Amino acid sequence: MRVKLLVIPALVLATACRPDSKDADTDQTIPLPDTDVFTDETTGGTTDTGFTVPSDTAADDTGPTGADDTAPTGADDTAPTGADDTAPTGADDTAPTGPGGDTAAPDYTYDESCVSEAGYDCDFAWPETDAGICKDKAPKVIGGDLLILPDVTDLSGLSCITGVTGDLLMDTVSALPSLTGLEGLTSVGGALRVDFAPALTDISALSNLTSAGSVVLLSTGLEGLAGLEGVTAVSGSVALTSNSALADLSALSNLASVGEDLTLISNGALTELTGLEGLRTVGNDLTLLQNAALSDVSALHTVESIVGALTVTQNLSLASADADALLAAIGEENVGSSFIADNGL
Repeated sequence: MRVKLLVIPALVLATACRPDSKDADTDQTIPLPDTDVFTDETTGGTTDTGFTVPSDTAADDTGPTGADDTAPTGADDTAPTGADDTAPTGADDTAPTGPGGDTAAPDYTYDESCVSEAGYDCDFAWPETDAGICKDKAPKVIGGDLLILPDVTDLSGLSCITGVTGDLLMDTVSALPSLTGLEGLTSVGGALRVDFAPALTDISALSNLTSAGSVVLLSTGLEGLAGLEGVTAVSGSVALTSNSALADLSALSNLASVGEDLTLISNGALTELTGLEGLRTVGNDLTLLQNAALSDVSALHTVESIVGALTVTQNLSLASADADALLAAIGEENVGSSFIADNGL
């Protein structure tokens, strides 16, 4: 009987200048560290050549499931690990890894500053990118924009998120009743923007938020802004527009400065601006437009500087004398320009 010898060429890894690996589960390029600190899931060693989340108990998936795997993949991988994967990609995945289908952690490592890695340019669409992002309950920061997709009704799956370096965007979330699930959020580097959320009546989950680049609330069902008490300064703009039930701004009592525009437009139930007494500076324009019930703007008398324009117009319940008194209280010399017209008698 003749015995065949199988000779396998040695694999040389240059750890000092190792190229990026490509995680085919997400088809994204992931930077590898100079020193591999990840434990091989199947051997318990430290020779893992790719990134996997700590809960991954299957083989390392750095590409198609052939010779580039560091251990046999078992029966769970019968095809390359992209959208054409014909079986779940490991014990941590309960569905194929196609867009929106993966209900457990994908096979790339979250980094503390950019959970979605370079493959998403640090932007994250929830729940499509990864519905199970908080499965391990470890605090995470989204290193880019966090987009909440339309028709989401529950944010409890984001309970581990403590910060967003980009924008937090909720656009056309028409059935979302509250922001419950965001209690851990402390900072938003860009805009906190809610656009068309008529069922949204409660943002108190934002009570730990202390900083935001901008705050934009457009077409919500909010009656008040409880949850924003911790925000003392906004480097960008504050815009409250077409919130038909909004009547109470008292949660903004700690807001001292707005870096760009302060805009209140078409908030039909708003009768006064109590809550804005602490505001001192507006870095660009301050606009009060078409707030039909607004009759008292005295809370803004303590503003010390408006770099841009003060515009107060078409607020039909506001006496013209009170609109003029606002400009006088701030001082024309402290306002870049002003337009006050077409208010009430």
